[in-house]
Amino acid sequence: MKRTIKLLALAAALAVFAVPVLAQTKECTDEFKSATYQKWYDNRKDHQDVAFQAADEYLAVCPNDDSPYKTAIKKFWDAYKVMKAGADTTQQFDDAVKQKKYAEQIRLGKQILASTPDAPAVVIIMGVAGLGDASLLSESAQYAKQAIELVEAGKPVKPVFDNKDHALA
Repeated sequence: MKRTIKLLALAAALAVFAVPVLAQTKECTDEFKSATYQKWYDNRKDHQDVAFQAADEYLAVCPNDDSPYKTAIKKFWDAYKVMKAGADTTQQFDDAVKQKKYAEQIRLGKQILASTPDAPAVVIIMGVAGLGDASLLSESAQYAKQAIELVEAGKPVKPVFDNKDHALA
């Protein structure tokens, strides 16, 4: 019992001293800026997730910085966020296709087409979605017409169909 009380007292004392250390926030110093920028710069091509974390930390600690470091990091950070959002939307679209959720296919397909207007596979899938859900037929017909135009213009149909004739059928 005595030993347990001593261990608990020691743990409490360590917790009291550890809290201020953990609560310290980083300051926007020149040393922090250059170290974080270097971490971002070294990883921006091959390890973009690490570079994004460095950029995120830099922007959180130095939000009012007007240096060239911030300009480059902010540009990367914005582009990375857009890329990740597009990848997430594409994954959700693929899942909706596999699960035959036709309304989701139309909704997510519109988001993909907003950023990539020339995506024939997405347009083809959206054009076929009305066949699975009659309530989507009128909207789906517009995408079917667009899909026919893209296929006739020679756009690839491989992920969805084997050849041009199957896509047009």
